[in-house]
Amino acid sequence: MDDMSDSTLEIPVLEPNMQVDFYYRLKSLNELYLFYALSKTVAQLDLPIIDKQLHDYVDQKSLKKVASFGLRGEIFFPIPYIIENNPSLLGYYRLLFGFSKKKFYNGDVFGPFNLLEERGIIKPGIKNYIPQLCSSLIKTAKMLIEGLDELSLPIVHDLQNSNHRGRIKRWRK
Repeated sequence: MDDMSDSTLEIPVLEPNMQVDFYYRLKSLNELYLFYALSKTVAQLDLPIIDKQLHDYVDQKSLKKVASFGLRGEIFFPIPYIIENNPSLLGYYRLLFGFSKKKFYNGDVFGPFNLLEERGIIKPGIKNYIPQLCSSLIKTAKMLIEGLDELSLPIVHDLQNSNHRGRIKRWRK
């Protein structure tokens, strides 16, 4: 192998099967939990109701910061109207806020909401708690946007994929 002058060396063609599989898993994830799922849901809903709930649940300062970057509030702030119409979007916000399923749903408080993300259903006993869930997560969203000096859809995408955080830390060292 040290002598590269041998023209009979056959270099195999590598197959990117793992990346192709990953692409389709990511595409499926995007349709369920990422921005595509949110935008598809919002397109089917009544925008004045979304706007009213954003104004009822989120303080003006936070909404203005998001808007100053050309973004709508529901990208960062979960509201009952959206969650009730697509319960799986709880996963969108969980990922945005950087929580693993295990960390988020392990315990008595958030555990009962697991079916929203997993199966897209809201059991009758949980429905009354959706406004409180959203209020709590809106406070989390507020802390997130206050901690960021820039907001954009690519940043949202990167934050939702932050489960690779450990690899990024190792790479930067």
